Amino acid sequence: MAGLMCELFVMPSGHAFGWYHEKIFILIGMMFFSVSILFSMDIKKDWAVFLCLGAYGIACYHFQSSALILRIILILLAGRKEDPVKTAKIFFFGTAVIMLYAGIMSALGLHNTLYLTQVFRHEEETRWCFGFFHPNGFSLFLVKEYLLTIYIYGKTKNRILLITMTALCPILLILARSKMGIVCFVVTVALTFTALIIKKIDKPLFILGTVSMAFQTVFIYLLGVIPLPEIHNGEVENFWDFLNEITTGRLDHARSAFLYNKLTLFGVGHAEDVTEMGSVNMLFNQGIIFSALYLAALFTIYYRMYKKHETFSMILILGSTFYSLSESFNAYFNKNPIFICFIGITVFPFLLKDLPGRKKADNK
Repeated sequence: MAGLMCELFVMPSGHAFGWYHEKIFILIGMMFFSVSILFSMDIKKDWAVFLCLGAYGIACYHFQSSALILRIILILLAGRKEDPVKTAKIFFFGTAVIMLYAGIMSALGLHNTLYLTQVFRHEEETRWCFGFFHPNGFSLFLVKEYLLTIYIYGKTKNRILLITMTALCPILLILARSKMGIVCFVVTVALTFTALIIKKIDKPLFILGTVSMAFQTVFIYLLGVIPLPEIHNGEVENFWDFLNEITTGRLDHARSAFLYNKLTLFGVGHAEDVTEMGSVNMLFNQGIIFSALYLAALFTIYYRMYKKHETFSMILILGSTFYSLSESFNAYFNKNPIFICFIGITVFPFLLKDLPGRKKADNK
């Protein structure tokens, strides 16, 4: 709990606030997670796996000059016996407090601004950010909140909060003028209410999610290195330019990343200019090994959700994966809600073992 509070505290850094002592809270959080691991581990069974993961985390710290991967490892190992729904609620209500505080303080003129009027992508427009540094940062937190709402309250009978969030989110996203946020919200709402009405949509969700993940691992790379000719508006022109325009330059950044940056096994941690696309950014900053592990774990956990008919968990994963096409939050535990799905389990090759926290949550 104390470690998660530290993660919550540093979560809005760079989005809504600039903490001067962020590293101290990160270190304190890592210490809490480490203590939790020491008191919960079975030394005879766990030492080899923990040693390998610890060595990998330290290697990433060396090459990236960042403890980001080591933090993820510590959090997931410490959370093996925790309740995933309880963890999701901590982040849901914690994020809500942060967003309300930023919005109220900006409305009072005490923090940042309620909206920005400036040139966004070739034209001047007004976009509301509600105390955040950028409207896209606000939209990221809002979409994350909605996905957590679905995960927590989708399978319960009390859906007042879900209905409230469904009514409120589109208004705020329109004010923020976040194109990807609006598209992701519409897709998520469609899937959620289809699941509530029709019930059995696990197989279509599994196919859709698998295609989406495969798209991120293969098609984005191909678009990044191969310009595709196509007929558009009656003329033969570069289809790349058309795709790049409707994605506000992100595909061009993806191609530049592959053309002008070097891929490494452990990542560099500081290539922030490569692209805003989550999977591509992760590939360069966190490295080939972490990207491969993340995608393998993502496919595995998604298949597990499908087999256990955890429809709303699948929607959370699918929505987060889709939104990562425009924002690079994959490797941040406190920003990527997908990691919630890994709380309460132990992952081994070809095996996903439920631990007490997960079983308790499933029986509620």
